[in-house]
Amino acid sequence: MSITRKLKTTLSHSPLSELLNFLYTYACYRYIFHFARTGRAELFQRRQTAIILSYARQHSRYFGGLLKPWNRITAANAIEVLHSLPVLDKAIIRREGERIFSDETDSKKSPRISTGGSSGSPLYFPMLHSPLKFEAVHQYYLRRRMGWRFDRPMAAIGGFTPSDEDLRQHRYYSDARANFPYGKYVFSCFHINDETVNYYIEALNRIRPAILVSYPSALAELAASAMRRGLRLTFPLTAVYVTSENFTDRDYHTIRQFLSCPIWEQYGQTEAGIFAWRQEHETCLTVSPLYGYTEVLDEETLRPVKVGEKGEIFVTGFHNRGLPFIRYATGDYAVYQGRREDGAILISRLQGRTGDYLIGADGQKVFVAGLNHYRAFDRMASWQMEQSEKGVVVMRIIRDTGFSEADEEELRREFGSKHLTIRFEYPAEIAKSRRGKRIFVIQHLK
Repeated sequence: MSITRKLKTTLSHSPLSELLNFLYTYACYRYIFHFARTGRAELFQRRQTAIILSYARQHSRYFGGLLKPWNRITAANAIEVLHSLPVLDKAIIRREGERIFSDETDSKKSPRISTGGSSGSPLYFPMLHSPLKFEAVHQYYLRRRMGWRFDRPMAAIGGFTPSDEDLRQHRYYSDARANFPYGKYVFSCFHINDETVNYYIEALNRIRPAILVSYPSALAELAASAMRRGLRLTFPLTAVYVTSENFTDRDYHTIRQFLSCPIWEQYGQTEAGIFAWRQEHETCLTVSPLYGYTEVLDEETLRPVKVGEKGEIFVTGFHNRGLPFIRYATGDYAVYQGRREDGAILISRLQGRTGDYLIGADGQKVFVAGLNHYRAFDRMASWQMEQSEKGVVVMRIIRDTGFSEADEEELRREFGSKHLTIRFEYPAEIAKSRRGKRIFVIQHLK
């Protein structure tokens, strides 16, 4: 393809403003990942930790008080300073309010975003991006590893809500977004079923995206419906990239049946404190040391766990200055697999996604990731658990082929061994979060 034709192709789905944004992101990428290429990622991490701590001391009244004893914060002492601070959680953020936000944000003008709030009330906070564009840089890095080029379109499946007119025309997507970094086309995850899936597949076959980004549950729903209708994609995807939810074994096997391209898993959060990824053949997620500083701590003692032990993930992000997330408790849990010399850590068996646990009658937490391997789950199209009383869980199930009373009995027996009593419900559908994510557990107990 000639340079002129390639440029026309690029600008057809990426206007000049996006191209300029991409070029700036690329410059940031070259600078940031130069440290990784030259073996100095750990130095970059310490420098950025010092920068976010210094920024917080100067611009946040809450952190200013905590960091007052430190006259000077440098790359040399940044980690020591960080470890001297108490951990941060949502309760503290709500209590402190504006005191914890940067004084460079404006309550009327600065964009406010929120966490999903699937396990409770959402957390609202201002977003003030670092000039180094850490988020976009890492999205570009991952897409490069997947084989994406800037002149190729991308699509996503997420929490988009079509207009009434779009629904009448069976148009379940929008093409109004910028292509980089999340995809020009966004499909609604709210309307995927056996009656609509042909419109989704027709649109994808017409668009022919190189990369498809999706919640794993939404892509699994699309794959299952398409296979039931005998529908296929008529073009080769370069890669599929699932994010923002637990990626279950069931979802993986359903997607793998439908697609033959590489499948990547990415772990991150709205708070922008951590960026991790895994190819399907890898057993661990790699956490980037260039995006933030990550700790895996025992939830009771707040001491670092040993290799092979489970702990809660705490993050210090470099991206958002509107609310500096410093030693922030994510509510997610993982098994710690060690820290490399470059500062990257490895984690496996990601659990939680904020609240994916139940509390038994004995008061002990029971993580859902340790429960959903029973055979009964293979015969559920979808499920959700809700707990308002210790030792009791309401389980909503949409039956799949073969689900029977024997599966109910298995669940009663196995949950009972964890001091949990199940009450079954069988609704026609299970509501998603307002962003369209699957809610595994609604936990009212704290």
